[in-house]
Amino acid sequence: MNPKIRFKTFNNEVHDILTENIGKTEIKIIKYNEEHFKEEIFGECPKIKENETTWIKMNYLTEDKSLKKLSKCLNLNEHVLKRVLTLDYIPDIEDYKNYIYLTLIALNVKKKTRIERTQISIILGNNYVISIHPDNAEILNPVMNRLNVREHSIRTKGADYLAYTLVDTILDSQIITLKELEGDLSKAAENIMDEPSNENFRLIHTYRAELDKIRYDILPLQQIINSMELTESPLINQSTNTFLKNFQSHVAQVVTRIDTLSGRITEIRDIYNSSMSRRLDEIVRVLTVVTVLFAPGTFIVGIYGMNFQFIPELGLPLAYPLVLLINFVLIISLLIYFRRRHWI
Repeated sequence: MNPKIRFKTFNNEVHDILTENIGKTEIKIIKYNEEHFKEEIFGECPKIKENETTWIKMNYLTEDKSLKKLSKCLNLNEHVLKRVLTLDYIPDIEDYKNYIYLTLIALNVKKKTRIERTQISIILGNNYVISIHPDNAEILNPVMNRLNVREHSIRTKGADYLAYTLVDTILDSQIITLKELEGDLSKAAENIMDEPSNENFRLIHTYRAELDKIRYDILPLQQIINSMELTESPLINQSTNTFLKNFQSHVAQVVTRIDTLSGRITEIRDIYNSSMSRRLDEIVRVLTVVTVLFAPGTFIVGIYGMNFQFIPELGLPLAYPLVLLINFVLIISLLIYFRRRHWI
């Protein structure tokens, strides 16, 4: 029996189907084999031929007539259509015998501290592959570039290898994103060393939140890949099945990088806390030195500021400059003492 795996949110949250138009659904039909390459816009039901591979590329998802028409053409399960329209960002795989449904999360650095997460669904059928994404999915452009090269090996292989290439490209995006995140994190660490401000600390918190999202996207991948390797579906050739083993090392590399980045963030937070502690100690030390320097003078002035009727020194002509001189000598003496003790 073919394995079937469903991944849900940890709190079993039910996601609503997208009903708002986020753009007109655009469906491109790409047909190719070793001899020819053809690209057209979806109109009538595509004819799936044995001697060529058909890639159906869908952009800008809405629940419209063209999407329903395509699902009827290929006899897709209604549950798959519902799943496609639900952007819950949960990696998933399910075997429907006639086709295999797969959902993965592609990553891309959108802004300095923001990771763009794109849900890409892939349906592998007999001699056809459907890729479904709510935008242009530029991340899949390298696959299109390979198909445009007549001599490329992808043109000689079937739909299962195309699906493998799409999955591999999506997984590569995760590695690339983590590398960029690692570089940004190093810059943030340098900034914190130079200036441990609250803004830099909030930046580290943002990195932590983004990394947690990526970890959530990666967690189900191990089970998904195991399911792909164990499946006995005739849709995946034995030659392609050997390539799936590369995904295991890929996932291990992603997990290792995530763990490394998590440790790096912890180190940076420790550096920040240590820097803030040192800064606070420096401030307290300066305030303490200033307080001690002026404490003797404050004591002397306090004595002569008392409202007693008879204070002999008040009648001396040189009393005022003498008090100033004593205060000055005390301050200089304390400064020399602190300097010799390396307190300042």
